[in-house]
Amino acid sequence: MHGHGGLPRIRPKPTSLVDDRAPLCVLVRGVTRPSRSGHPWVVTIHETLSLDLPFRLRQRSGTVHVTVVPNRGTPDPGCEFLLFGMPPETVRGYPVCTATVDYDADGYGAVLGWTQVVRSSDNATGGDAFETDPIAVYQDVDTPFAWFGVKPTLFDAPLRFEKLDMHWECHSFLCFLPDATMSRQVRAVCGFGWGFEIHDQVVARPQPVALGSDTWNACLPVLRTAYGRWTFDEDLQSA
Repeated sequence: MHGHGGLPRIRPKPTSLVDDRAPLCVLVRGVTRPSRSGHPWVVTIHETLSLDLPFRLRQRSGTVHVTVVPNRGTPDPGCEFLLFGMPPETVRGYPVCTATVDYDADGYGAVLGWTQVVRSSDNATGGDAFETDPIAVYQDVDTPFAWFGVKPTLFDAPLRFEKLDMHWECHSFLCFLPDATMSRQVRAVCGFGWGFEIHDQVVARPQPVALGSDTWNACLPVLRTAYGRWTFDEDLQSA
């Protein structure tokens, strides 16, 4: 997305070029090679990967609708604002993730937030550990949320300037505060995993998968260390 996890780490050289002939339209179904997430990888410029996550919160029903599509290198995702003058084709093949919230509530009762942790093979631990993934403008703000508001939409389009072999895995959780907006107590209601892998300059995307309480609980040490003034309750909650 946003901070260390999603955006390139090195400002590109103005003379860098993009090979438009890089393979992007190969479709591979099933497990094509061992992947760190253990999920099937799809290599394609056309296919939309989707997942629906039903949830219950405060005795009301909701659903998170997740889609992960390949970045086509066009202005649609708005990535040209992040490329420092590089051509839009730089981002072709990388995933574009959108998660919308359909929830039978409004106003303060529908105030929610998205938080993410990312593990990538080019992070500080070489992919051994997850780290927080704030939106860039929030890097110095004491909030665990990348998106926060009334039924907020998660949008993330991670990229790198060079297609070097790597793995990028993200855990995204929809969260709420028990008193809507008054305290710094965070509870997760549902979550999903997604990401990408690059091998021989080909970007592969795994099918997004639902995450449970065990995964959320495993993320808590990272969140508690990064946001010491906040509390994070264990297990997925419904109230």
